[in-house]
Amino acid sequence: MKFTRRSFGKRFVVSLIAMVCLTSMAVAQQRVEIKGKVLDSANRSPISAATITISAKEGTVLTQGVTDAQGFFKLKKIVISDSLVLRITHISASPFVKRIKPINGDLGIILLNTGIELQTVNVFAPVTPVRMKGDTVEFNANAFKTGQGAVIEDLIKKMPGLSIDPSGGLTYNGKKVSRVMVNGREFFGSDPKITLQSLPADIVSKIQVMDTKTIEQSITGAQSNGEDKTLNIKLKNGIKTVSNVTGGLGSDKRYETSGMLSSFGKETQLGLVGSANNVNKIGFGSSMPGQNFTLIDAGNGITDSKLAALNYSDTWKKDLKVTSSYNYNNSFTDRSSTREQQQFLVPNSFFTSNRTLATDRGDTHHADLKFEYNPKPTTFMSLNGAFDNRYTKAENESNQTTTGSAGESLNHSLGQLQRNENYLLYSLDWMAIHGFKKRGRSITLNIEPAVNRDNQNNLNYSQNTFYRPGKSDSLAIQNQRQAINSNISNFGFKVSYTEPLAKKIGLVLSQGIKWQKNEMDRSIYQLGDEGTEVFDADLSTAYESNNSTSTSGLSIAYDGAKFRATVGASLIQYKLNNQLFDESVEFKYRGANILPTANLSYQITKYQRASLDVLPYLVQPAINQLQPVADYSNPLNVVIGNPNLKPALYNSINLGYTLIDPFKNIMVFTGLNYTIVQNQIQSAGQYQANGSQVNTFINANGNNMLRFYSQVKRSWMTPTVQKSITFGLNANQGHNTTSINGVNTISNSLDFSPSVIATYNYDNIIDVSQSYSPIINRIAYETDAIPKQNFVIQSLKTDLRITWPNVFQLDNSIGYNYNSQAPEGFKKGSLLWNANIGKELFRNKVGLIKLTVYDLLKQNNNVRRMAVGNIIEDTQSAVLQQYFMFSFTYKFSAK
Repeated sequence: MKFTRRSFGKRFVVSLIAMVCLTSMAVAQQRVEIKGKVLDSANRSPISAATITISAKEGTVLTQGVTDAQGFFKLKKIVISDSLVLRITHISASPFVKRIKPINGDLGIILLNTGIELQTVNVFAPVTPVRMKGDTVEFNANAFKTGQGAVIEDLIKKMPGLSIDPSGGLTYNGKKVSRVMVNGREFFGSDPKITLQSLPADIVSKIQVMDTKTIEQSITGAQSNGEDKTLNIKLKNGIKTVSNVTGGLGSDKRYETSGMLSSFGKETQLGLVGSANNVNKIGFGSSMPGQNFTLIDAGNGITDSKLAALNYSDTWKKDLKVTSSYNYNNSFTDRSSTREQQQFLVPNSFFTSNRTLATDRGDTHHADLKFEYNPKPTTFMSLNGAFDNRYTKAENESNQTTTGSAGESLNHSLGQLQRNENYLLYSLDWMAIHGFKKRGRSITLNIEPAVNRDNQNNLNYSQNTFYRPGKSDSLAIQNQRQAINSNISNFGFKVSYTEPLAKKIGLVLSQGIKWQKNEMDRSIYQLGDEGTEVFDADLSTAYESNNSTSTSGLSIAYDGAKFRATVGASLIQYKLNNQLFDESVEFKYRGANILPTANLSYQITKYQRASLDVLPYLVQPAINQLQPVADYSNPLNVVIGNPNLKPALYNSINLGYTLIDPFKNIMVFTGLNYTIVQNQIQSAGQYQANGSQVNTFINANGNNMLRFYSQVKRSWMTPTVQKSITFGLNANQGHNTTSINGVNTISNSLDFSPSVIATYNYDNIIDVSQSYSPIINRIAYETDAIPKQNFVIQSLKTDLRITWPNVFQLDNSIGYNYNSQAPEGFKKGSLLWNANIGKELFRNKVGLIKLTVYDLLKQNNNVRRMAVGNIIEDTQSAVLQQYFMFSFTYKFSAK
């Protein structure tokens, strides 16, 4: 038979199709269904919710499932190999692993904790990264790889949903995490940064995230509003003492030193940390210099800080617990910056250039002490006291120029400001809860007094030139001393009563009252050439504000196995009484609102949870927003309070959805928030032709905000390889009204930030993470006189770690930022490359030497853009420049 090229091609295609079909049939024939029944070997009762894992002999997980209420399981479409591995785990039974060779796929009855005549083998057991336990999300620390000397902050940054901003603030799915505990007890009070940046990552077993509850909610079992989160760090079994010390010296006079000692007993916890550095670590940074690199600096300049902190908690008696902490922070910060601002007005716009040399020194003391007394199961009392003292000395020199739309000069200002501030806060929180004989019936009393004092003594000098076309320029010189004293006294009282109506239903009645007295005395003295000063009665003011709020609440709570709900309403009545001390101006206002509240939570399946929260709240105006006397501290921006301000009412609705599939290693976190504001307190500006402005405060209506947050992560794991991909989206839409020259300007803004993160880890030898996250910002105005604004900021980052076991570890962090609309004089893009190489020393790897290079390419510039209302502002702040640092860490063995 004669073969032509065409006939050969046809035969080849037909043969290829036939081969594919036969192969598909063969593959289909090799897929079976595996089923069985798991019983307790002691009493032959079914075991439900046992985890079933089928793996290939090399460790690749083929499928996973769980047993039902009768102990049955059925796993479909499993590819048969020479040897499969069956693993069964359950919380009440010891896990076991068996090698199986299914023929018909029916394993029959399997007894846990009995000697099944199958060969036991050691295989790779995949670690479940995340699981859901009711309203608590639990992360398994072993599933997230970190490098040498990593601290808990480094570990948390790898966990989906959790994020840490450059200033150290921690959030979970966009909601603030305000409390961090270790083994269920508060550690270093209300400052999470000390705990996260001092304790090593390798002592952690689990990270748990849950809704923050008040003491009353924790004792009574009531739901919280879900707006605030608590993070609990569970340590590995046997960890009792952890300690290390670090010292580092570098080029450009850079240095870092730190030390920590923590003890975790069954009843007693003790922590002591200390640090000093000038590499922008406020207090305790990562345990080694250069380990925690961020793409963008915090924007707070360059800081030299020193910190000391102490934590102590113990059970003094069986029914008395005490928790206390103290920390001291001394810092010096260079906050010099360059700022370019555009203000879009009708008919003309202003453009302002500002150059500022600024420094500040600060001393901060914080202490808290808490007693918890629980003499019997139905009685609980607590007393929590807190003390804050902050002293700040700030110096500022500025050079500012304002031009109009045509480039004409409007004004020029030279200013010097020296601010000395001393702030004091004392607060107490006493609570008592008593439960009655009837289960679920209880009464709670809560008293909260607080006093704070803020005293400022400032020197303010400015020289302002106003340019007037066709006329001589106007020069205004200001030389003042400002004595500003503020005293705020607060007192709160609340009583609540819970009555069970049925097995799962309870009624909650509450009554709360809050009083606040706010006194402010602002005295202005004009300074003469020879150091004399004259009191200026026209610019001075003494003002008093008294307000009270009464809240009467009623709610019904349902606590089911899958569905939990608290639905109710509160009647809020408030009074405001504002007046000057000479009684020349007095304003009184009273009002009332009925605010519905709801907190719903539904466990859709074992791995899915949805929630709905309705949260209204009031925001009272601050005293500086109320006092009707002009503040001329900055002649280019005069501020006058408005005594007619009403409280702002925020109504917020939150939807949340969480999916954690431990079998497919898929995690989904999604949230939607809508907030509408009545009587929002905001500034209203009157702009003068010379570029100056007079601002007051008004109540605005119609403002609303919509926020969507979502993160989806998929992971794959084998004995040697871990890889994942995460898709994220953060979108914010705002509808805002801005008052400009007496005319309301409506703007619609959209911030749209998708992201993708891919990670790959090979046997802890190579660990790489690649991320891309653009920020798309658009602002449109409901007037053609103000142009639409569009800009995109793109961020690309690569983290690469190479570990040669027992030899060295090399870390690289490379980040690129690009701002498409950076103004002239600002770099549009910057490439920040940080690297370090380290080697562990000594027999137990308790020593670590490291060489760090910060900003290898000398391109760090810290350029930021902000868009609010009719203003767009670009800022470039003082930033750390390239330095090299050699450091040594000695880690005393955790035991």
